[in-house]
Amino acid sequence: TEAQRRAAAFQMIMFEQNGINLQHNGIYRDDPEAFLEMNKVHAAIFNLTTLWGENLRTDRQRRVHLTRKPEDIEGVPSWILRDAAELALASGYSKATPEKGP
Repeated sequence: TEAQRRAAAFQMIMFEQNGINLQHNGIYRDDPEAFLEMNKVHAAIFNLTTLWGENLRTDRQRRVHLTRKPEDIEGVPSWILRDAAELALASGYSKATPEKGP
């Protein structure tokens, strides 16, 4: 996502400002300890962004918004209402319709 890209870019800028040389054809530094530490941090950032994305996907799958007020869905396209009714039916709301909701 854009937020993940910005976070990774910020970390890379901080590395560069703190003396780690980042080259367009690879990453290297004369000090092997700093290079290895930078690799560990890079791996941690990668793992964090991966976990972040997985957590967002899981959260979106678990999140449900149930409304019974027609004014809450006023102006929503009919195809979205049909999809929502199908999802409600699949989730156990046996009386769900696009017109009346769950």
